[in-house]
Amino acid sequence: MEPNEFSVRWDGSVYAEETGTYEFIVKSENGVRLAVNDTKNLLIDAWVSSGPNVRDEKKSIFLLGGRAYPLSLEFFKFKEKTASIRLLWKPPHGVIETIPQEDLSPERLRETMVVKTTFPRTIGASATSAARACQRRGIKPPPRRRWTWWSTWMHTSTS
Repeated sequence: MEPNEFSVRWDGSVYAEETGTYEFIVKSENGVRLAVNDTKNLLIDAWVSSGPNVRDEKKSIFLLGGRAYPLSLEFFKFKEKTASIRLLWKPPHGVIETIPQEDLSPERLRETMVVKTTFPRTIGASATSAARACQRRGIKPPPRRRWTWWSTWMHTSTS
């Protein structure tokens, strides 16, 4: 390996404690790429050297709390005098910090589908009242086994 030319790749997982938007920050004077929960689309693509100046590359992603997401960080040095890399994040309602060790794992997990959808707000609906509303409109209600989800959604929707 040449001392002035090398690359490194870290693969593992990052744990999101709470649901919300996480900002990931990579600081380096060298080329970097970061993928979080999506190996095909990079969250940060700064695959160029910036010379002696350390730069910050920042991007945000929405993550569901209580889950771990695959993370891949690539880094290269090409004939620069120095090499450094630092990975930080700003969790929802938090401050910019180095990602805590307990939130990182060397085990690479599968990607998680995260859908951010706004549902209509309905207050006070229950399975029974929803079934009556369907009957009044001449709509056949879904099978009974789905009413648990429907009722839960109707009571917990906050948009």
